[in-house]
Amino acid sequence: MENEIFTPLLEQFMSSPLVTWVKTFGPLAGGNGSNLEEYVALVDGIFLNEVMLQIGFDSLANKMFITLEIEMRELVVSNITIFVKIISFITFCFHVCNSFP
Repeated sequence: MENEIFTPLLEQFMSSPLVTWVKTFGPLAGGNGSNLEEYVALVDGIFLNEVMLQIGFDSLANKMFITLEIEMRELVVSNITIFVKIISFITFCFHVCNSFP
């Protein structure tokens, strides 16, 4: 019963565009494996990790992190500038208020 349901779903998944694209990076399960062996090779994550390394995901993540870090620094500088202006205004108001008898 389970094979009657699982086998068509497995065949459909293994023929999907995403799996076809992943297969372009190299053979799954030694190249001559069945759909089940190829599926297990995908699920264990080792092959997908190698694909991610070939894509260069690390450099993309680093670029995104650096961009985020720069944006955070700009935000901090902006907040400090606003804080200094507020403190300056409060100091000015304090001096004005204390200058009256």
